[in-house]
Amino acid sequence: MAKSKSLGAGASLTPETIQETIGTIKATPESARASGLSTEQIASAEQGIQQLLMDCVVISAEYNEAAKTTGADARLAMDQAKVSRDKAALESMFADEYTFVDPFGVVGNKQSTIENIMSGKIRREGFGKQGFESTETKLNIYGTTAVSSGSFTMKGSVSVRYVDTGAVRRRDISGVYHTTHSYVYRDGRWQLSSSHMTKDATDVSASTTKRYTHGPPEEPNVQGVREPRHRAGQANAHRAAADDYGQRRREQGCSLRRCRRYNAPFINGV
Repeated sequence: MAKSKSLGAGASLTPETIQETIGTIKATPESARASGLSTEQIASAEQGIQQLLMDCVVISAEYNEAAKTTGADARLAMDQAKVSRDKAALESMFADEYTFVDPFGVVGNKQSTIENIMSGKIRREGFGKQGFESTETKLNIYGTTAVSSGSFTMKGSVSVRYVDTGAVRRRDISGVYHTTHSYVYRDGRWQLSSSHMTKDATDVSASTTKRYTHGPPEEPNVQGVREPRHRAGQANAHRAAADDYGQRRREQGCSLRRCRRYNAPFINGV
């Protein structure tokens, strides 16, 4: 395994935990044969992508640790010259056109992804077996582009804001996830060009049954989040019940009108 440039002060990383975090980066035999590349070119691509992921993990782990320790934006606890250097390093790892689709369908870009990493919005319990372990990683190389697919198990939480009340709380998002990453070789280095993440279909933990996205603790930007019914109040309980009842009646061919007070469908004559 290639050596990382730094293990990150205070992040408690070792070469073993980094390897557990990123998984095995190796081209599939089918991809290697179809690519038309030499063995040396395949190995160079594997090493370049592995180094890219290792460097990203090192920075992520350090800011993750700072956010866990302070309970605030990790950058506030860092020397600002270091923050500037780390931001520049991350900017070189992500292509300008980078897009990220999270498990809840929210689409991010290069800057929002770097913001999430450096602020520590998503706080993992650790890296490697302690809180972020990759498995089943497959890499397909197509000349100057590559695509990896794999799975990882994470233990951690994210800051969310409920749209019904505006309340900001941390939510557990631990579970098993599947990912697809695209890479492009440009200007002598590999960069991430897109990522897509989804929750494992067999994971039915509480954190997966409610749709929500993440936002910073100090400035939540979450949309589509609803508080539990007992916190959201009587209006939300009425709306949910009316929606459910209305759907059943629609399926039975009944006409509907809107409840002016709660802007929810209800049955004529009810």
